Amino acid sequence: MRDSLSFLRALPLCSLAAMPAMAQTDFFSAGASVRQLWDSNYERRPEKESERITVSSAFVALDKTLSRQRFVARWQVAHYDHDDRPDLDATINEGKITWQGQWGNRLKSRLEWMRDSYPVDRLEFPDKDIVKRDEAHALIRYGAGHRLTLGIGGRQAEQTHSNGLREGMDYDEDEGYFEAGYTTGIQSTMFLRVRYGERTYPNQEIGIPVDDSEVLEPYEDLDFEYQQAELETTWKTTAKTDLTATLAYFNRDGVVNDGTGALAILEATWAATEKTEFNGGYSYREPAVGETSDSPKGTHTLFAGVQWQWTPKISLGADVNYVQQKYRNDSPGPDRDEKVYNISPLQVVYKFSEQFSIRLDTRWVDRDSPLRYRTYTSSQAVLGMSFRY
Repeated sequence: MRDSLSFLRALPLCSLAAMPAMAQTDFFSAGASVRQLWDSNYERRPEKESERITVSSAFVALDKTLSRQRFVARWQVAHYDHDDRPDLDATINEGKITWQGQWGNRLKSRLEWMRDSYPVDRLEFPDKDIVKRDEAHALIRYGAGHRLTLGIGGRQAEQTHSNGLREGMDYDEDEGYFEAGYTTGIQSTMFLRVRYGERTYPNQEIGIPVDDSEVLEPYEDLDFEYQQAELETTWKTTAKTDLTATLAYFNRDGVVNDGTGALAILEATWAATEKTEFNGGYSYREPAVGETSDSPKGTHTLFAGVQWQWTPKISLGADVNYVQQKYRNDSPGPDRDEKVYNISPLQVVYKFSEQFSIRLDTRWVDRDSPLRYRTYTSSQAVLGMSFRY
């Protein structure tokens, strides 16, 4: 899993979140957006170096239902243009294709392929690198109504890096799983899943970049097999409150990636009024060594946010999150804890019409580390406009 602190990457206007959601009923839609990012410390160093980036993007989306079969496709192309670092200019592609099938009253299927693509943050790697992740997913589920459902599924994933110094972190992953779920009359759900899979790093002999982009730390064997049991639930406590939780326990069998661990994601959403919504939560992850170059042993995240529909055309928001990362054993560098404070004091969206809107986002980031070169502060702002047809 990836936890990126890149502000530009996190903005809805810069990702597939800007495209129609899966519930979109338009047969065809398209759009474009232009955003300007200003970052006071783009290089993520104690000595600040600012940068401006222009991101131009366009998307197309299709959503069609034929009988009891639904087909959804969407694709986005985005170009990053840097003022002072033209060597980092990049064009990325990302999208999703889904086929949801209904076969009788009880049997359902889902086939999905998706691509996620993003430029890495400067803290993770000082040179240009585009991470591309392709994933295919298939699921067959049996059940109907407010009853028990049973399912079986599979997943294939491939992650690659455009920079040759980081190809040692390329990996392939294959997974199969079984699930049992239950849905109540108020649409609260509970799923129990058991997963079995393996991950291989075909280029691991190249090594992984550490403190200096030209220094590679070799690993003998990052490959591993894994088993994971997880509980996922969505609980509608009231008409205004939703609670979601995922709790998992896993075992990895490998040389470097070996041992047991846990995953936890907890989130609550409360619609205080028709115009105001609060959310907050906590997550804990233990990524595998080689998933990112810094390879933290564990990451704790606390987050909270608020959204307010001030007028029919203007919405306001703010959020804050706190991240604590623990680096031990196989992590590059000494054992240590690092803390990140991430505050977005103002998010404003002005919707001129159903087709055209502008958005302003602001953010302040403070990272505290025992290693001086990983300690920095940054102020960021993004102003953008988007058009959808």
